[in-house]
Amino acid sequence: MQPDPGNTANPESPSPGSTEATATVEPGLPPVKAPSGRFILQLFLVPGLIIAVAVGMFLFVRWMTGGQLSAEKFLKDLDSNNPEVRWRAAHDLSQALPRDNQLATDPVFGLELAVRLRSALDRNEEAERARKKKGEEAKPVDADETKAILAERAHIIYLVSSLGNFQVPVGAPLLAELADKAAGIDPETDFHRRAAALWALTLLGNNLRKFDQLPPERKTELMVTLKRQTEEPGDRGTWARSAFDFLDARIQNKPTTSLPIPEVLIRCAKEDAPFLRNQAAFALAFWDGDTVEDTLLALTSDDGRGSDPVKRNPEVEAYRKANPDEVRKANQKQISYTAVLNLARRGSAKLGEPQYDLLREMLDEEAQKQIWASEDPDRKNSAEANATQTVVYALQAIDELRRKNPRLALPLREKVEKLVRSENRAISVEAKELADKLKGIE
Repeated sequence: MQPDPGNTANPESPSPGSTEATATVEPGLPPVKAPSGRFILQLFLVPGLIIAVAVGMFLFVRWMTGGQLSAEKFLKDLDSNNPEVRWRAAHDLSQALPRDNQLATDPVFGLELAVRLRSALDRNEEAERARKKKGEEAKPVDADETKAILAERAHIIYLVSSLGNFQVPVGAPLLAELADKAAGIDPETDFHRRAAALWALTLLGNNLRKFDQLPPERKTELMVTLKRQTEEPGDRGTWARSAFDFLDARIQNKPTTSLPIPEVLIRCAKEDAPFLRNQAAFALAFWDGDTVEDTLLALTSDDGRGSDPVKRNPEVEAYRKANPDEVRKANQKQISYTAVLNLARRGSAKLGEPQYDLLREMLDEEAQKQIWASEDPDRKNSAEANATQTVVYALQAIDELRRKNPRLALPLREKVEKLVRSENRAISVEAKELADKLKGIE
């Protein structure tokens, strides 16, 4: 603790704040009075306020222009001839967009990224084709060439991710194109690219809710900007037109078919790779179409068939080959759970007894621990976490069902109330909140 400055003064002297206080001085010099409160105010506070205002104005201007300047810097780095610089810029951008609403709502910036993604895809296709030809002709592939191709692949994945983090769907047509078909490179690369595009469409669909919450004047500003971009030639103008028509209909609460997302997701929901089916089911929560709920309904009965074309470590691969039924069952549970959760989140009237049975299973904490228990090296230590996550997701989805269609949540009230007594705090807290809400429904 620091000493009180007042204690250092002569106790017999007037207090420092007093106008009577004087200091002992050399003869012939005028007496020196302690500074008054008004003088201190003038000396320190007023200049401080001036500086604070100046700094505030600087920060305000920087905030107003920061998004634009950041966009310019990102675009400059994305245009670099150095693959490493392009990759790093795409990586940094995928991290920045979720935190920067100014960037995430900038349709011009989004279109610039879509144009660059298209260019990157074209470059990569040419490089991959040349590399494949060399392999067929038994010609050696230069190490730097391979490094550049791998950097371009990563660059593409990060650009795909970035377009999913926008709140305006200018990148949606290109993302749908990537999700819908394999590039013909190799099974694993094609799989990762399609999976990334599906995840980006999921994020983009969710981010449209943020667009809905923008102030009316900001929406008008974005729509005017988008309208101007529709006059641009080529893909850029086409993408802008699709996004403009989609958002215009969304603002007016009208149906639209300007973006082909639901159709693409429905096709992906029938893929052989279980992860793609699961990701399509996830994304369908955020996109509307005539047969979206029918597709989700079908996925609640998924059989877990197929395998994802990815390389795993030898121990995991050996286990999966020795236990195909367990792998299939895990796929089946994951896909059917995702599908029924999203039917509930949509407040769907298509929920039937088989779907309620699935939701009851998801609300059974002990059953979930058994379902996710496994000796698979990839999953053996995550059964408890997977069980908790499944139960919590089910509670959250049922709460959304209650909000959109209250009576449809009533058949699950007993299971919810039982979970209030769970020893798992994450589950019990979520269950208590939902149980209280369900009590008010007749």
